[in-house]
Amino acid sequence: MAWYWRTGPPPEKWSGGYDGKGIIVFTTADGLAGNQVNTIYKTLDGSLWFGTDNGVSVYNQTEFHNLTMSDGLVHNDVTAIHRDPDGLFWFGTN
Repeated sequence: MAWYWRTGPPPEKWSGGYDGKGIIVFTTADGLAGNQVNTIYKTLDGSLWFGTDNGVSVYNQTEFHNLTMSDGLVHNDVTAIHRDPDGLFWFGTN
């Protein structure tokens, strides 16, 4: 599946993918932490990590799990996601 995100003036902020049948769009109604997606990171197991304006969302192909400042993020506006050789995730924030 290919994943895309677009940012622009509302309502043109969205994140979604094409599964071969149609476009899937995720929003906060689906469990995404924020509707403005700044970055996406895909792991080898297929999980997707979304850096949003309101935290990090991890999608395991079934459901979302969100991380925010209350979970230890320095700031909720996440602009970059990096995984180091030891498997640790690093988040760039505003």
